[in-house]
Amino acid sequence: FSIIIIIIIIFIILFLLLKSGKKGTYISGKKMADGQKGTYITMTTIPERLTNDWFYNNLQRTISLLSENQTLVINIPRISSKKILYNIPPKIKNLQGKKFIINNCEKDEGPITKILPTLRNSKIPDESIIIVCDDDIVYKKNTFNLLENSILKNPDCVSSMCNIAVQGFKTFGFTKKIVKPILNINIPTSCFRVDDDVMDWYFKKMKLKIIPVPYEGNTEWHCTLNKETTDGHPDWTELNEDEENGDRARYQKTCKNELSINNTAPLHALS
Repeated sequence: FSIIIIIIIIFIILFLLLKSGKKGTYISGKKMADGQKGTYITMTTIPERLTNDWFYNNLQRTISLLSENQTLVINIPRISSKKILYNIPPKIKNLQGKKFIINNCEKDEGPITKILPTLRNSKIPDESIIIVCDDDIVYKKNTFNLLENSILKNPDCVSSMCNIAVQGFKTFGFTKKIVKPILNINIPTSCFRVDDDVMDWYFKKMKLKIIPVPYEGNTEWHCTLNKETTDGHPDWTELNEDEENGDRARYQKTCKNELSINNTAPLHALS
């Protein structure tokens, strides 16, 4: 009888401990606690790259650039828009920790998947800094720190590396709260491949000032890139398809025109 009482007491204690613990969200097997304010560098990828050794090695390089308060988030859908399953290699899963999070998201939204699921993530506070980058770029050592410093000084603006052109490959960033309203807009299918143009349209609609951030005085379009190493990446199929489809300028114009037609209601920044 006494043993039964002891067992019951142990179960009660365990129940109370679990109940009092903080709730979190599990992201690909790792628990992300609530309210971790900091800087989140966000990207996405495609199935072809995810299983490539070049991508894995560059992912390690990118993580090695991060400062104490910075975390890399990679948004990975279950299946691509081409109906190809995302197979996350164990060695990439094993990189997860304080500096790296795999965020499993529901839908492949094209390249803008690097941004939207991060904005939707309720575990990332609205005061956090979001830095947008590409998955196939070898970045220079101080890229994320320079951009973070600019955002801290200009929290109500968008900071863009090198120059004011909004281009994810050279990185740009902002505080989450000033861009979160983009989740309320209707993004047409014509914008699927031109995510930078969606962001540029939104920044203009919200009248957000773009702050250029030179890399140690360099304002060239590739100022953040280790260009020679970046150009050594594999011959990605996706890039070849973009070139074959051609006339990117026409897609960009159509995208912005349809964004304006589909989104006439005013958007309001978070206070």
